[in-house]
Amino acid sequence: MKNKKAQIWIETVIYTLIGLTIIGIILGVLSPKITEIKDRGVIEQTISAMNTLDEAISYVQAVDGRIKTTTFMVKRGTIKIDSENDSIAYVLEDLKKPYSEVDQVVRNGKLNILTSKYGSKYKISIYISYDNLNLTFEEKNELKTLSQASTAYKIAIENTGSVSNDKLNIDFRII
Repeated sequence: MKNKKAQIWIETVIYTLIGLTIIGIILGVLSPKITEIKDRGVIEQTISAMNTLDEAISYVQAVDGRIKTTTFMVKRGTIKIDSENDSIAYVLEDLKKPYSEVDQVVRNGKLNILTSKYGSKYKISIYISYDNLNLTFEEKNELKTLSQASTAYKIAIENTGSVSNDKLNIDFRII
């Protein structure tokens, strides 16, 4: 009788170990694919947010003194408002798979998307250059970096009406 109870416990432990091993194998196979899908989701959301930001800039560009506020969520990566080069860029590092062909700029509307090798991983840069505008941050020509945060950034975009170097001035502020 005792042998039968011991055999039941041994079988239970063996079946549990087999089940856990199968679950571990499944997670090991699916985990990279889940990470890749998450990365693509973040990139697609960022492309949409960058297009929304560009629409807000176009909106304020039409009339001197016009202000538009928009929110921008940075879950991963960084946003760079580069006043010196009149561009806005999103940079995400540590991708396991490339988003697009490596070292080739891909155009998506006004957006330029560049995937580059970053060690054993990949880095994606999504950027817009404004040749006809003078971008400033709090009325200064400087680089402003918005890092990942748990809450959305509220950005005020203003057409200050001033023109420098034959370019319309668009000013950004975090409010």
